[in-house]
Amino acid sequence: MIHVLLSTFTIKTKVQLLICPQNVFCLTFGVHVKCADIVLRFFQYLSRDKQIRLMQKIVLKLVTLILMYCTLTFNLKGADLPRTLSADAHMSILVASPSPMQAYTMYGHAGYRVYDEQLDLDVTFNYGIFQFDDTFLFRFVKGQTDYLVLPQPTSEYMDEYLSRGSRVEELHLNLRPDEQAKIWAYLLRNIQPEHRVYRYNFFRDNCATRLIDIIEGGVGQVQYTEPADYKASSRLSWRSEINDLERANPWLVLGTDLALGSPTDSLMSWRERAFSPRYLKSILESAHRLDGTPIYGGSESFGYDTAEAQYPESWASYIRPDTVLALFVLLMIYLYIYRIIIKRKPVCKGWDALIMSIIGIIGIVLCFIAFFSEHPMVYPNANILLFNPLHLFIGLPVICLKRCKKIVVWYHFATFASASALVLHCVGHIQHINVAVIGLSISILMLILARRIEARRSKD
Repeated sequence: MIHVLLSTFTIKTKVQLLICPQNVFCLTFGVHVKCADIVLRFFQYLSRDKQIRLMQKIVLKLVTLILMYCTLTFNLKGADLPRTLSADAHMSILVASPSPMQAYTMYGHAGYRVYDEQLDLDVTFNYGIFQFDDTFLFRFVKGQTDYLVLPQPTSEYMDEYLSRGSRVEELHLNLRPDEQAKIWAYLLRNIQPEHRVYRYNFFRDNCATRLIDIIEGGVGQVQYTEPADYKASSRLSWRSEINDLERANPWLVLGTDLALGSPTDSLMSWRERAFSPRYLKSILESAHRLDGTPIYGGSESFGYDTAEAQYPESWASYIRPDTVLALFVLLMIYLYIYRIIIKRKPVCKGWDALIMSIIGIIGIVLCFIAFFSEHPMVYPNANILLFNPLHLFIGLPVICLKRCKKIVVWYHFATFASASALVLHCVGHIQHINVAVIGLSISILMLILARRIEARRSKD
């Protein structure tokens, strides 16, 4: 049955979000279905359990796509919402726990719910809607990702995240009528076309930090009482929190470790933990007004606890960075230590050129992110000591040309020094360096050492 489904279920989807002056949100998508023999042949080699898991992922993506369409075509404009709330209105925060299903669901999510039974109103303000168009990828790399707030029915919000396997926890807020009125007026103003778009900042201005800012704006001065056991020694750094959320995908951990600089290794304050939705509950529990009255009013949960759920198996579970690194180091030892130093046999310089080209290409991306993008906490970045464009624009020509022996010596010296400096950054705890990068640095040191020994022998 699964084979039949797959043979007619190769999906090619194009999604575009258009915003017209009348505030009508339209989602256009095309689904192209055709028979794919290569997919069918690949599927036959999978076990039955893996086939079922793959089909579950396909169904989950379809459900998510349908919910996106229903949400965006639900034309809930500011004019459709009441100007004021009744005395029985209630506000809360809906926190969706992290889900390992996709990269963008690993961090969790949060929305601001407003419920008023007298006015038949139950809406959640979602600050996690992005404007997807042809320039989205380029703007994302530059750090110019603009998000917008969209009010949607709470039932659809809940269904979307429960279908991902997330547990949704509602954090009730103990707000006074005047505070709720102030917050409601802000939300109505915030969804207007001239105010609803904001420049997303992963650490300082995201779907979770915005909600705390809204509460602080409505209540006024809010004080946070740190737990007695929350000392400097037990504080989390920005990087450690991100790595913990991404632990289901080690390749994603490697990518973020490469892109993020030393500022992410600084410790978060109690209030700064709000950038991660899973800490909103503990932060609200410690929040109170100047007169000592609490803001947090209890919680209730929906769905199952993802902490007890097992992470699904994927290709990343088998092809891990440390596995690839171990194989690469063994190859480098064989080529540059065993063949060149021990056996005194030549090794094609094409290996040098290939390695330096890969490092140079990665360096172009890292340098662009660090020096030209608007992403936070990406500069200074010690990884640029090893990954930089100079390997591509200077090192590659120098390796390939035979008449640049003096320049090769200086290039090897500079690369050896930069790789050593990167290792010292890790040893001195100046910046956290991923273990795969450390292994690559040691491999580069072996390469340069072997080439210098080979050059010395040729002189003798």
